[in-house]
Order: sequence, then C-alpha cells, then structure tokens
Amino acid sequence: MGATNVVFATPRTRPSAGLSHFLLQCAIDQLNNDFAFAQIDEWRVGNRPVSLDTFPLLGPGPLDRLHIATGTYLDGFHNSPLIARIMADGILGGAEPYVHPFLPNRRPISVFTAAESAAETAYQGACTGFEASLVLPRLWRHQAVLALLSSGAAHMYEDLGSPHGLSPDIVPFLVAGAFSENGPDRAAYLRVKSLLGGRGATSELETAR
Repeated sequence: MGATNVVFATPRTRPSAGLSHFLLQCAIDQLNNDFAFAQIDEWRVGNRPVSLDTFPLLGPGPLDRLHIATGTYLDGFHNSPLIARIMADGILGGAEPYVHPFLPNRRPISVFTAAESAAETAYQGACTGFEASLVLPRLWRHQAVLALLSSGAAHMYEDLGSPHGLSPDIVPFLVAGAFSENGPDRAAYLRVKSLLGGRGATSELETAR
C-alpha cells in the first residue's frame, strides 16, 4: 500500500511517523479493517521526481549529448512506453519524432489561474483533513476550513506576483516555504520566486503553440 504525494525540498530516505500513520489509517479505514492486525515485514521509502508544474521534462538538456527524462511524478510507469519512444527518437534521430510540449527548457505550464489554484488547493486540503478524521467544533461550518486554507495560498500568489496557478500538489509546499524564515523549504520557495520572476508561467495553450 502507499503512497503519498507530499513534496519535499530534498529527497527523503526514512519514513516519517505522520505520513506512515496517515497511510496506515487510510488502509485500515478505507480498504480492509483486518489490516489493523497485519504485521509489517518491510517499509520502503522512495522519492518520485516532480517538476514545478507537475508535468514531465523530456528531451535534450542544456549540455551537448545530455537528454533528460524526469518529472514524471505519478505517471512514469504508465507512460514509460511513450517516454521511451520520445527519448529514443531524440537520441537516435527518429524519422518522425513525437511532438510534445514537455521540453526541459520550457516555461512552467499552467492549467489554473492563481485563484482557481488556491480554491482547488483548499478543497483538496479540506478533503484530506476530513479523510484523516478532522473534527471541527460544532459551531463551525465546513466552509470555514476552505476559507482558512485558501487564504494562505492567496497570500503566497500575491508574493509570487504571478497570475498563473500551480498544481494543488505543489502549492502546500510553496506556502510552507513562503511563510517560513529559514530552511530548505524557504530556499526552494525563493528559487521558485526567482524562476517565475514576476512574469508568470506560460499557459497550456501558449506552450502548445
């Protein structure tokens, strides 16, 4: 069973208590109650490569004879036949190379506005909270959770100065970096801010053109 989609600034090699608990809770509550009595033979930790926009990076890199295939995130296994064709065509010079918008030197692709991204991030965050047995005070309405979660994302986008939204999988990580003082999350956020440079990302349509 597994896995999570939590983004970190640096690769992780050991399991964390909180994420392990979340996965076990989901498995027991949603898949099979008998998992509560299962014995753990092995717990593996791996890292899935994810780009800033969660779309893959495929094709020639910035150095001669360097070809890049990474950033596949959740879809590398299922897309591996097509990725293999794209890479083989690029390295060997295929007669009819597969045209795609995922070249490594592209600007980030956006399929959300900043407002849409903040709203979707809040919705998914609230769903995750209730999935993990979040209990609200009885006088709260569930819409309050959405408002609280969306405000952090909205402030982060104001600081980035970009009208183009990022994936809800990436936003919580960036929000944490935007409001922390030091550490790898903050450094990663500042790199993203420098990359976007206040110009924002290209739209999906503009990239396809």
